[in-house]
Amino acid sequence: MNDGNQAWHLDKRVPIGIIAALVVQTVALLYTEAAWRAETGNRINALEIAVEDNVVLRRKQWDRIELVEQQQKMLDSQLAGLNERTRGIARQTDRIVDILLKQTQPAARRGGAE
Repeated sequence: MNDGNQAWHLDKRVPIGIIAALVVQTVALLYTEAAWRAETGNRINALEIAVEDNVVLRRKQWDRIELVEQQQKMLDSQLAGLNERTRGIARQTDRIVDILLKQTQPAARRGGAE
């Protein structure tokens, strides 16, 4: 058996082309991984910025929705008041019509009797 003292060595029969191919392949792999990490980092940064912008936009939209809801409630109460006023005017108009009809009926009877 071999002693543990022998260092690792490369046999002289290994062609230089294989060694060069392994070196080129390793460099290409490292470059590809570095490029992939950079691209992934850029994409993640862009997504984080988009998420932050989305959060700001959603906060503004919620503020607007709350404002619209407050305005809606105010308009609902104003509309209820207008509906009540309209009913009151309709009742008063009905009373006026009844009074006018009562006043014109005796006159019509008198005019017909004379």
